[in-house]
This record gives sequence, C-alpha cells and structure tokens, in this order.
Amino acid sequence: MKRFTEQSLFTFSLVVGIYLITPYKLLAQSKNIIHGDQQWFQYYNTLILNPKWDVSTDGGMRYRDGLSTKSQFIVRSQVGYNASESLHLAAGMGYLGYYLGGKQDIQEFRPHQAITMSSHAGKVKLANRLRIEEQFFSSLGRTNLDYDRFNFRFRYRLMLTLPLISFSQKESQRKLSLNLGDELFLKAGKEVTGDLFDQNRFLVGPTYQLNESLGFTLLYQHQYSSSSEESTFIQRDIFWLGINHAISLK
Repeated sequence: MKRFTEQSLFTFSLVVGIYLITPYKLLAQSKNIIHGDQQWFQYYNTLILNPKWDVSTDGGMRYRDGLSTKSQFIVRSQVGYNASESLHLAAGMGYLGYYLGGKQDIQEFRPHQAITMSSHAGKVKLANRLRIEEQFFSSLGRTNLDYDRFNFRFRYRLMLTLPLISFSQKESQRKLSLNLGDELFLKAGKEVTGDLFDQNRFLVGPTYQLNESLGFTLLYQHQYSSSSEESTFIQRDIFWLGINHAISLK
C-alpha cells in the first residue's frame, strides 16, 4: 500500500508539473522577450535541534551581466517542524535588497509559510513544496520612483533528485546526484494589476554531497518573469551555486 501511494504521488506530481510549465512557456513565446543573465551564490545552513524541530538560515548575493553588476542580496531564516517522515512544515522571514545603479534602492521584508511533502519512487526522491510569501517593498529614497507596495506570492515547486554515483562504500553519504525541477510563482493582492503570473523557474544540475553535513549544488535555472509592461516577459539564464551545511544537535 505504501509503495502504491508513493508511486501515485510521483505520477500525479509529474503530471501537475508538466501542466504548470507548458502554458507559460507557450505564452512567453508569443510575447516580447527581454534576455538577460544572472549568477547566484548562496549559503544554506540547517540546525537540526531534534528529530522534530530545525532552524534553517540562508544568505546570498546575486549578480547579473557576467558578475559585473550587483542585482540583489537575500538573508532568510525559518523554523521547521517534521510532522511525519514525509511532511515538513515551516515559517520564517526574509530580508532582501535590490540594486539600481550600483546602490541598494529597494528593500523587501518577506514573511513566509511553507509545507513540503517528500516521497520516493525507487531511487528517485520527489519533493513537492508549497510556499506562501507576504512581500512588503519599500523605496530607500535614492530615486524619484515609488516602489512602496505589498502583495502575496504563491510558489509551487516540484523537485526530483536522482542518485548518480556513490564514491565510497564506507562513506555512503559521499555521492553525486542530479536535480531536476520546476517552480511556478503566482502573485495576488489589491495592488496587483494585470496577469497574476509572476515567474516560472526550470531547474537542473548536480549536487555533490561530501558527507552527511556538507554538500555543493550547481544549478542552471531557466527563468521566465513578468514585467511592468503587460506584453513583455524577461527571460534569464541563471547559474546558481549553493553550499548546503547541516549541523545536528540531536
């Protein structure tokens, strides 16, 4: 029965993921597209307090135009609770800064709530995550533009992880795996006008797990984003380097 349930969830998630990705790629192809590139560097720390509770913190810098220009920074933390072996609940807060002309001109406070459901189909791990964010933007007053606004954002991410190579029989955690996923973003709120679509991210890339505490992930992200102009989308090619660090106190 457990096997049947996991396979059913696996199949359902794949169908939902394909359904979510396709419409917005087709939509973007029929519109004006602005192309760009970004490079993201991020450190993720998970402090495991006990089998039920954990505290996660991450921080990173994002650049564009081949590392020549700062785009934004992010600092975020959350408290997580394992409701079961497959269900994880979390809530936290993020602070982001956006750069214009080389200086931070916009800040964002971002509370969030998330639920993640994980399962396995053979050796493949599947994770479904739904995250709700409350985005509070404000201008720092260095330009005449007014960025003060608030909106909700709903994020659904489907991620598959497939183990590729195990480097040591004695150290089973030392391995290489492949990540493949997609995340859809929708926005809502009184100040949101036009299309509710915010962005879509297609993700692919390897993770090298050095040991049970430390891993490195390099992802290629193909991102479609809406813009302030209704008929214009932004397409970015993003390379994302993440350092994953877990500390267990249990």
